[in-house]
Amino acid sequence: MNQVMFPRSDSFSFPSVPDSIKSKYGVEDGELLFRLFGQKETDLDINFLQPLRPQLVTEILHCCTEKKTKNGNREVLNPAFFWDLTISMRVEALLEICTLGGTEQITAQVFCSKENCDELMEIQLSREEILSIKPENNKSSRFQIQVNGKNYTFRKPTGNDQLEWQKSSYNHEDEVVETIMQTLWVVPRNKKIDSKTLFSDKGIQVVNKEMLINDPLTYFKLTIQCPSCKHQWYHTFDLEGLLLKKLHEAQKHLLYTIHSLASYYHWSEQHILALSPRRRNYYLSLINQ
Repeated sequence: MNQVMFPRSDSFSFPSVPDSIKSKYGVEDGELLFRLFGQKETDLDINFLQPLRPQLVTEILHCCTEKKTKNGNREVLNPAFFWDLTISMRVEALLEICTLGGTEQITAQVFCSKENCDELMEIQLSREEILSIKPENNKSSRFQIQVNGKNYTFRKPTGNDQLEWQKSSYNHEDEVVETIMQTLWVVPRNKKIDSKTLFSDKGIQVVNKEMLINDPLTYFKLTIQCPSCKHQWYHTFDLEGLLLKKLHEAQKHLLYTIHSLASYYHWSEQHILALSPRRRNYYLSLINQ
């Protein structure tokens, strides 16, 4: 079982949140803090095998986020706060937790896409490398798309959008695409609406391309080069899935630590969880020696 590294502080700042959400939930910059995942009893109750991923993400963010009050106390946020965030902001928040504020990396295994090569590569992704692909206007939740000379406004999908999409059933992929576009298209008031152009094959292609550019953490792609055959290609990563896998490993490490210390020292789970992470790992290292 790998040892878990810890940053110098046991907490680190939440990513920047739009003013509209800060105002809605009464939070200010610098008030929201993350704590480490895989350290407390509540972390053991997270079910990583649940079928609905958006719910899992919200549970983890709610579990690990605290609001620092002016008197120094910590408060728990309303779960609705996390559903209101864009998917890319939710992914960035998971990234902060997984990399412990940038002190660790994310590991992904990729097979070469060239036929008859299939070289297995291990890719190391740092927080800085992942966030460097964000566009300069990333703070805005809306962006413009032009189709056949006509401008359309779209917004980035949120956790609430995912909840709504889950409630519907679809007969084919075209229905999924149309539903997503209808949801994210900001229809102007008191203007003639040209939906035919937007929902044409060309319009759908343009929207897909612009979503990749304006919301890269939701649709995460990187250029990969095979060290064996030198083949290059764009690889699409399930970034959210990679982050959840790393957090699941942290949960399993905590369970392993509790089992080992309880078996060796006969301490209770409450006793073990009351110890600091560094002390737990020190006792664990003594057992392993």
